[in-house]
Amino acid sequence: MSITVSCPECTHRKRPLETCPECHAPARAAYDMTAWRLALHAHHLARITAEPVSPTVRLERPARRPLRFVVRLDALPVAVTPEPVIELDATAPAGPPLSFDWSEEPAADRGLLRLRRSA
Repeated sequence: MSITVSCPECTHRKRPLETCPECHAPARAAYDMTAWRLALHAHHLARITAEPVSPTVRLERPARRPLRFVVRLDALPVAVTPEPVIELDATAPAGPPLSFDWSEEPAADRGLLRLRRSA
């Protein structure tokens, strides 16, 4: 969509803020912007107030109900053998398990700080 305005020197239609291609009159910013705003407002007001092209169609929503899925497992092998468990070797020996008991004192050798109860 291109809104054009009339040239103030002649009757030719031109784009706003451009020289007139017919009479080569320079653009007048105040006139062009006012004319452009009025033309744009009139164009959109006509579209807003126009009658609809087709009557509105109300789409019916289907009733909500729970979905039901059926899964068929026909292609399962008869004898399933479990995969062997891969054990990883630790590069360093594991330390003692950590405790989250709030009443115990932290170990001095690890240099842990005591946490607040709200933490």
